[in-house]
Amino acid sequence: MKKRFLFTVLLLALLSDIAHAQDTFSIVAVDTLMGEVGCAGASCISATNPSLRLFVSYDSLGDKQMDTHIAQVKNTKTATAKPTTGTPPLSQGRDGGGACDDCPEMVFVAGGRYTMGCKNSRRDGECYDWEKPPHEVTVQDFYIGKYEVTQAEWRRVMGNDPSWNSGCDQCPVERVSWDDAQEFIRKLNARMGKKYRLPTEAEWEYAARGGNKSRDYLYSGSNSVADVAWYDGNTRIGNTNGSRKTTRTVGTRMANELGLHDMSGNVWEWVEDDLHNSFAGAPTDGSAWVDVPRGAFRVSRGGGWAYPERICRTAGRDAYAPANRGPHFGFRLVLQL
Repeated sequence: MKKRFLFTVLLLALLSDIAHAQDTFSIVAVDTLMGEVGCAGASCISATNPSLRLFVSYDSLGDKQMDTHIAQVKNTKTATAKPTTGTPPLSQGRDGGGACDDCPEMVFVAGGRYTMGCKNSRRDGECYDWEKPPHEVTVQDFYIGKYEVTQAEWRRVMGNDPSWNSGCDQCPVERVSWDDAQEFIRKLNARMGKKYRLPTEAEWEYAARGGNKSRDYLYSGSNSVADVAWYDGNTRIGNTNGSRKTTRTVGTRMANELGLHDMSGNVWEWVEDDLHNSFAGAPTDGSAWVDVPRGAFRVSRGGGWAYPERICRTAGRDAYAPANRGPHFGFRLVLQL
């Protein structure tokens, strides 16, 4: 009871601090259950305002942290909340850039500096040579998809569903090549008037590691693969999704520190970069590493439903020909600021 009272006081203080004087917020529901999906570590995001984040901890045992989740926060007047410092203001849309209920749901990622690639076995597990050497990269602010692009989202833009595990609207679209993803993005941008693109490999890994809230987990959001990933050890168990029972509904595993789901497992995610056999000479500014002319292979990250846990590590990477389609290939979007 004491912890709940302390949390409520902190929450009310946070809301009053970020709101305009003329705004009134009402707390509809607050869930303080440990490990709530959508709440990773001590980082939680408002269900109705992704720019509203809360970081709370308590010290009952000296080193525990309490996960807290704002289930719903409503603005009871028409005025909007003051944006968090450093975060571009979000509109009423899901994508951070306009009133658009059909747009992919995006999460703001504050830029920062991190060590990309395999740093050591404690952080990154059993690494492959192409995940080395570790190198410092500085990434600018960006928005990234909270989920992998789904079959329903693909169908709205492309008018078809190429997925092997078809018939599951909220499962990730798959059996799409890198070239297919680029065509989807071209059509989506023309339709929405926005600037979506694939993430660079550096942006993808930074987001998968939790950005500037990273706890250096082995997988994206946990040191236990089953907490955060659909992979070959669990995806077939009790799966009722789609025609093949392979992929799973997005967002049903625990989110990482930024509130992103399925960065480990479910489907491989295409990124913009060409394949290079190591990170020697890689850009340090977060940009895509592309050759002129373009190389023969494109990088994919995150592992997938048919792969073992080692492949689903945050440091894990692979590459395929850009025209290659398979039941393991999907993607998520970045929104250009």
